[in-house]
Amino acid sequence: MIKTIVIGSLNTDLIINGAEKLLGPGESTLSDSFTIAAGGKSRNIVAMLATLNSNGQSIAFIGKTIKDEFGFWKYPIDSMKDLDIDTSNIDILDSHPKYNMPGLAIIPIDKKGQNQIYLVPGVREDFSRNDIDKKEILFKEAKDVVLTLEMPVNAAMRSVELSLKNDSRLFIDPGGVEGRKELIDVVKMGGYLIKPNEHEAEVITGIKVNSKDDAKLACDSLRKLGYEICLLTHGEKGAYLSYQDKFIHLPIPDIDVSMGSSVSCGDQTMAGFIYGLEIGLGIEMASKLAIKAGTLQHTKQGIIPITKNELT
Repeated sequence: MIKTIVIGSLNTDLIINGAEKLLGPGESTLSDSFTIAAGGKSRNIVAMLATLNSNGQSIAFIGKTIKDEFGFWKYPIDSMKDLDIDTSNIDILDSHPKYNMPGLAIIPIDKKGQNQIYLVPGVREDFSRNDIDKKEILFKEAKDVVLTLEMPVNAAMRSVELSLKNDSRLFIDPGGVEGRKELIDVVKMGGYLIKPNEHEAEVITGIKVNSKDDAKLACDSLRKLGYEICLLTHGEKGAYLSYQDKFIHLPIPDIDVSMGSSVSCGDQTMAGFIYGLEIGLGIEMASKLAIKAGTLQHTKQGIIPITKNELT
């Protein structure tokens, strides 16, 4: 039985590791290595959640990709199959009149673990409301729906509509909203939890988050849109949790992250929170577990999901 649906982006990440610096216009630099890996915010979350709960068969992924001459499309699909995640609801095209590539992300990472991300969305630009409607039966079955905003607005809106119609717990990571402000309309539809970082919170609310007071204003603004929970992450400052009448600062745990990368820490935080609820934790304890998971991800070079043993 499918308990969780994750919807969104399937990327293949082209990762430049150990760059001497992140570049400005016209600059060049040396790097240590190059790797190809599965990525995409939604793909990352589903892999991280399946790694934590060891029950990939209960999770279905909805998305779209296309076969390409380099075989890039296989990386995210194979990574999910390895975790027994249900990939039968991913539309895999042989060809398309406009798009000949799957989603790609070019990610330079410097020696301090800081990164930039250049997205080439490819065929996911053709991910549509109709694609979501074809999977409507899944929404009637699943308890939880996880959505990121690395997708066209009409597909995202239909995903929210079906989640709310079927009383699913809807978890939204608004990553993707910075590049497409029309996706703010999706956020305004509400849900169970929203997990922005400080940049995404500013795009959605207009509130620049520099302090705890700023974070409270932003969380209050987001919860007025219809969310029960706001978990706002703020890099090395930790996170801010708002639910019921509570507002709590969650500092990051004392873990050495100097040798790792910040890539996908937010994705791991979302997976950690959902896993926390699955094992019966309350909202505050699940949030603390989530922040620990996200911080542990920062100790990794690349997207390597955190395990249950690492969280204990």
